[in-house]
Amino acid sequence: MSKVKSKKVQIRKRKEHSSSLSDISSELSSFLGYSRQGVKPATKKHRVTKSSVHESSLDSRNTSLQKEMAASNVITNQMLMNQLKLNEITMENIKLDIVNTINERIRNLEKQINDITSENTKLKLQVDVITNQNNQLETELQDTKDVAALSLQKVNDLEQWTRRSSVRIYGLPDNQKESFTESINKSLDVFDKIGVQMPPEHIDIAHRLGPFKVGKCRGIIVKFMSRKDKLHVIKNRRNLKGSNITIREDLTRINAQLLHKTLNSPLVSQTWSIEGVIYAKLVNEKIIKVYQHTNIEKALDDNSAGFTNKSHTIPKSVQFEGNADLTQPKTNGMDESCYHDSTASQSQIEPNNISNPVFESTPRQAGQQSNNLTSYFTPIATTTTTRVQLT
Repeated sequence: MSKVKSKKVQIRKRKEHSSSLSDISSELSSFLGYSRQGVKPATKKHRVTKSSVHESSLDSRNTSLQKEMAASNVITNQMLMNQLKLNEITMENIKLDIVNTINERIRNLEKQINDITSENTKLKLQVDVITNQNNQLETELQDTKDVAALSLQKVNDLEQWTRRSSVRIYGLPDNQKESFTESINKSLDVFDKIGVQMPPEHIDIAHRLGPFKVGKCRGIIVKFMSRKDKLHVIKNRRNLKGSNITIREDLTRINAQLLHKTLNSPLVSQTWSIEGVIYAKLVNEKIIKVYQHTNIEKALDDNSAGFTNKSHTIPKSVQFEGNADLTQPKTNGMDESCYHDSTASQSQIEPNNISNPVFESTPRQAGQQSNNLTSYFTPIATTTTTRVQLT
């Protein structure tokens, strides 16, 4: 019971203390309110207490803080403005640096482009000079080829002229130790068979062509003392038709290759030569002269006649067809083998009024009409204006 009473007493004291504190607080509040409003009671004075001093210090501190904050705000704004200006200046400097860098690179690129353009101009000039030199060299080379071709043709014509009194006989039995005399006698026997009676002294020389080979039949080359005898033999060689013996003109290597090439053409039925000129009878019965430049297929399709009474000149741009291998000592074995080419009827190519011709002592140019000898045919083209494609 005593404990309960003591607790009640303590509670009562606390209430009294709190009420006194509340009264003091209300008085302080009223006092502070009057001081803030500038109202001073006329009749009643209050004593300055510690709490009022503390409150005043708080107010002054608050005011000071507010002033400091205001000043701080002003300083902060100024700093921000300065920083913004500094940033703007920095950005301008950066932009200026970038622009300067880009301009410098552009100037370098322009310089490089100008250098390249200048170099290209120089190279173009050099290319033009080289091209002109190349064209000049090609022209000179073509001129050289033309001269070489013309020289080759003239040499071939001259060589063929030196063989004008010779013939070659194929198909006669051969032996390893055959002498010149035996070759002459065998040739005279052949001439007797075709109806040409000839004394031995009309033959300058006769011999086999090339070395002896077993199983091969070498031809005999016969050189007459007179071209008249040679033409007489050529005229009557048609009497050997059906035999294994063939008489041909002594052709140069180029003409022999041309004859061999023409003979192997499927468009040609017959081929022969007269005075070194190659003739061919095509499968359509057309007879043409064959030169190095002749296109047999085109000649076959051409509807014009094989021979004409007018002489034409071959343009210099015409090139010879085929490859004439002048480095080989033989002409595809023609001098060593015995084979027969088909021969045309002699009435087609040899007139009847040349039984006793008068011969010239100097060679005629191709296409030139002889005053004493009836020409077999008027050449379609001259040979001195042709051009050989050298390989």
